[in-house]
Amino acid sequence: MKKFLILIVGILLLSGFGCMRVDYVGQKFPILPEGEYVDFYRSLDEVPDNLKPIGRGTAMVPFTMIDDDIYLLFAEKAAEVGATAFAISDSQKVLLGATNEIESRPRRPDAAWSVDGTDGEGRAVYSNTFGREEGLKVVTKTHYKLKLTAVFYVPIESFNEYLNSSNAAVEAEEATEEQKTADFDAETIASEDASK
Repeated sequence: MKKFLILIVGILLLSGFGCMRVDYVGQKFPILPEGEYVDFYRSLDEVPDNLKPIGRGTAMVPFTMIDDDIYLLFAEKAAEVGATAFAISDSQKVLLGATNEIESRPRRPDAAWSVDGTDGEGRAVYSNTFGREEGLKVVTKTHYKLKLTAVFYVPIESFNEYLNSSNAAVEAEEATEEQKTADFDAETIASEDASK
């Protein structure tokens, strides 16, 4: 288990990763206050029995991203949804595509080069301002990202407490609505009686 301290500094570090985000589906609890720890488990088997899953998050990150930066990304989302722990449940290497890149350019300072097409072997053909042509070796490079899925957890006691307080709030709201309906019905009956 590894712990991540939730600080504004950590969130600011994540802003350097651009538009990377964790897409979350699940229940939301009150946001964890700054200074709280979020526990990280490398697999679902490590998660203790006293934790209850509340949701799942998925992120696509650069294949070369450092593990601690990935975990910090998930820890920030955990704090945002009120989870006190998360565990990586799945990781996949995803092929984004391939690009053709020139392995080397001609080293001739006497001319500007432009791509005119490809030769019979698929190599780019360059011509310079003097009309000389030269084939260059093209290398196909594949580009990958890493797709990670994590499960977010809260302690069972916190889950039950929050659920009970949420149920109490819903019941109070329903009672208020019932009272408004009863008051409206009483006023309607009174106004109908007065008009008779």
